[in-house]
Amino acid sequence: MLVKHLLRGGDHDHDHEIDQRFRVVSICGMGGLGKTTLAQKVYNHPKVRRCFDGIAWVYVSQTWQKEDILQRILLSLIPEKREEIVKWRDEELVRQLFQILQNKKCLVVLDDIWATEPWECIKQAFPIRNDGSKILVTSRNKDVALHIDPNGFHHQPRFLSEDESWQLLQRKALRGRFHGEHEDLKKLENLGKEMVKACGGLPLAVIVLSGTLATKKDLNEWATVNRNIKAHLGRGNNLIKEEGNLHKILALSYNDLPYKLKPCFLYLSRYEEDSDIGTEKLYQLWIAEGIISTKDQIGEESMMDVAERYLGELVTRCMVQGKAPDDDDVMLSSAGRSFASCRLHDLMRDLSLVKAKEENFLLSKSYYHDGILNEYGNNDHSQVYRLAVHFSKEDVRKYVPPAEKRHTRHLRSLALLVSGNDGYEGRLPKKMKSQFNNFKMLRVLAIEGIRPAFSEDRTLKSEFLQVADHLRLPKAIGELIHLRYLSLRRSIFLCLPSSLGNLQNLQTLDLRAGVCRIPNVLWKMRQLRHLYLPANYVDAILARHRGRSHGDTGKAS
Repeated sequence: MLVKHLLRGGDHDHDHEIDQRFRVVSICGMGGLGKTTLAQKVYNHPKVRRCFDGIAWVYVSQTWQKEDILQRILLSLIPEKREEIVKWRDEELVRQLFQILQNKKCLVVLDDIWATEPWECIKQAFPIRNDGSKILVTSRNKDVALHIDPNGFHHQPRFLSEDESWQLLQRKALRGRFHGEHEDLKKLENLGKEMVKACGGLPLAVIVLSGTLATKKDLNEWATVNRNIKAHLGRGNNLIKEEGNLHKILALSYNDLPYKLKPCFLYLSRYEEDSDIGTEKLYQLWIAEGIISTKDQIGEESMMDVAERYLGELVTRCMVQGKAPDDDDVMLSSAGRSFASCRLHDLMRDLSLVKAKEENFLLSKSYYHDGILNEYGNNDHSQVYRLAVHFSKEDVRKYVPPAEKRHTRHLRSLALLVSGNDGYEGRLPKKMKSQFNNFKMLRVLAIEGIRPAFSEDRTLKSEFLQVADHLRLPKAIGELIHLRYLSLRRSIFLCLPSSLGNLQNLQTLDLRAGVCRIPNVLWKMRQLRHLYLPANYVDAILARHRGRSHGDTGKAS
C-alpha cells in the first residue's frame, strides 16, 4: 500500500485503485515498532527503484543540522558533484535541491525525524506539488508528520499478534537447532510463547529477546531467561500496558552478555544517534582501549579478527546491526561475514548510554543548537574514564573543558568531535591546548573536525597558514606516553611537534587532514600498525615513486 501511494501519479502508475495523489507518505509509531525497517523495504522495492530518477535516504534524529541534511540528500542525488556540494552554503544547497526535485522525480526519505524544527529549516528546498518528487517520513510523533503535510498519507504499523510474535521468535531464535523429543519441543514452544507475551507485540523487543535465546543451548537455559523476564517485569505487565518495560527487556539482553562483550557494546555509546559506525576504526579503538587483548585470540587470529568476531556476536544477539562491505542498504542480522559498518537502533543506543554512564565507563555529550547539552551530560568528569564530546561547528567555542586536574586524571579516552564538512569560525580553545599535560593516562585522543573556515583564494589561504600559530599542536602531546590511538582526522594543524616521536606505544595515527607538516619521527613509533596520511602526502609519495621508476628505465625523473 505504501509503495502504491508513492508511485501514484507517476509515469509508471497503472493502479487505478488509489485516486488520491500524495506528496508525503509517513510511517509513525512508538520506538521499536519497525518504522525504519518498513521504510527500508519500501525504499528498496524494485518498483520504487524503477519509478524514481533519484533516491536519497537521510537520518535526521535529534542532533540534526540543516547543512548536513541538505548535503547528504544532494550527495545521493548528484554524487558526481561532491566537490561542489561540500562548498555550497545553505542558500545554494536549498536552491540546487529545489531545482533537482522540481525537474526530476525523486524520492527523499527523512528517517527518524523527532520534531518540526528540522522540516521548517529545509522545507523551502521541497517543491509543493503532488505529482512529482515524493517524501517518505518516519517519526515517533504523528504530529510531526501532520505538520509536514496534513494532507499526506499517514500510516501507523500495528503491533504483532501473539502468534506473529511467536513465529518471529521461532524464526530468529531456533533456526532448526533443537531436534529433541517431541515433549521437549512442546515445552520449548510453551516457554517461548510465554516470553513473547512480555514483548507486547513490539517487533524490536521480540527480535532482541530472540537474539538472547539464540545463544542458549537447551530447555533449562530458556527457562532461566524466562525466570529473569518475570523477575524484571513483575506479574501481569507487558509492553502494551507499560511502555517502560521495553527498556527492561532490552536491559535483559545486556545483562545476559558475556563479560567480554559488555564493554564492546558500551563503547558504541561514543557515537551519535543514527551513525554508520565504520568497523575498521571501531576495532582499532577497541584494541587501543584494551577492550580486546591478546588473551582473546584463538589460533592464528589477529587482534582485528578478534574484534570482528566480537562484533559478530553482538550482531548475532540482535543488539547491533551489521552492514556488509558490498551492500549499501542491507543491514545484516547475523554473523558469518565481514562488516563494513554497524549501527545501533536508537533504543539500543539509549540503553548503551544509560549503562555506560551508570558504570562510569563512558560519558557522551552533545552541544547542538545554541550549545544545549543533551540529557546524558553533566559537568562532573571526575569518575568517568572516557569522554566523547560532539559539537556543531557553531558551538566549539562554547565548550569549556574540565579545568581541574582531579577532573581529568581518570580519563583514558578523550574525543572532541566537530560535525559538518566545512570549517568553523574559530580555533581550538586555548584552555584545551594548555591542558594536554593534565591527560597523562590517555590511551585514546581524537580531535576531529577542528579547522577554521578558509577563504577560497589559495594565496590568502597559504598566507594565513604561515602565521596561524593556533594551528600548531602543543608540544605537550609528546608527554602522553600511554597513547595507543591518535586521530586528527578532518582537523587542520599547520605543524605537528617533533615530540610526537615520544609516543612509543602508539598503534594508530590518523592524520587525514587538509594541511599538515609531519616531522620525521614516525620511524620511532615501534608499535605503529595503522597510519593514515593526508591526501597531499600520499600523492607526493606516489609521484616520487613513479619518478624513481622512470629513472630506473633511463627516463627523466
